[in-house]
Amino acid sequence: GGVLKSSGKPLLVSDAKFATGELVFDWRLPAKSGKSVSASVGAATVTVAPGGSVQVGIAIAGTVAASKPVETKAVKAGWNRTVLTFDGTTATARINGEAVAKVNAGGAAPVGPVLF
Repeated sequence: GGVLKSSGKPLLVSDAKFATGELVFDWRLPAKSGKSVSASVGAATVTVAPGGSVQVGIAIAGTVAASKPVETKAVKAGWNRTVLTFDGTTATARINGEAVAKVNAGGAAPVGPVLF
């Protein structure tokens, strides 16, 4: 493992591409930030809004399947751990150990990089 720090510039993108996988990352927002946190592995993306709501989406062949935004117990002024799991058809997000969002999509998932 390592530490990646964003300077607010372009996205961090992996060289390798993945169709499935599990992405574990710790994050926090500055106290006065109005920005969201999002990360992707392959076709699956998890987004955490500034208020703590979470949504998971899968993009396959130009079609997006997304969960409804779900309120979580994400710590607004502290560190949070998010686990995004994607098996090719189902994406699940866990925040601080709690399963918070899940979405299923049909069709074969395309490969894609890990994005932050």
